[in-house]
Amino acid sequence: RWLHISPNPLLQHIKIIKENDIKIRMDSLKYIECTGNYYNDDERALIEETFQVKTVNQYGSIETWPLAYEYLDNKMHVLDNVIIEILDDQNYPVKEYNTPGNIVITCLGLKTMPFIRYKIGDYGEYINEENSNELNTNVIKLLPGRDVNILKGVDQKVFGNIFFSKIVQ
Repeated sequence: RWLHISPNPLLQHIKIIKENDIKIRMDSLKYIECTGNYYNDDERALIEETFQVKTVNQYGSIETWPLAYEYLDNKMHVLDNVIIEILDDQNYPVKEYNTPGNIVITCLGLKTMPFIRYKIGDYGEYINEENSNELNTNVIKLLPGRDVNILKGVDQKVFGNIFFSKIVQ
C-alpha cells in the first residue's frame, strides 16, 4: 500500500521501465513517500504518472529521520520536535521569507545523541503561510543543491549537480 523510497533510485527504475516498455500493475499501492533528496515538480509528475498514485515528500536525514512532512496542501511543514533555521553564508539567521540559505537543524527528540544547530548541507527558505497554515507550523521550501555540490573557485555559488545536469540536457 505504501512505498518509502528516495526519488533518485525510483527515477532510475522508471527509466528502465519506460526504456523496456514494462507494464507494471500495483493495485494495492496507494501512495509513494519520497525522502532523501530533492526532486522537482517534473520528476514528481513522472513518478505519479508511472505508478498512478500520489506522492508525499518527507524531508529528513539518516541522522535524525523525519524533520518536515508535506501535508495535503503540498507544503513542507516542520515537525513539532524539530527546529529548522535558515542561515546565510556568514551563518547569520535569515529572517525574511523566500530568502534562500543553509538549513540548520536542532532535534528535540534525540535524547542520547542530540543534534543541536547541525548544518545538514541542504538549502531551503521559509515560506509565509500565515493565512493558509491551519496546522500552525513553520513551512519551508527545499531547494535543489547541497553544500557538497558547490563548485570551488567561482565568484558566486554554483551547484555542480545542477550545472552539469543542465549541460547534459
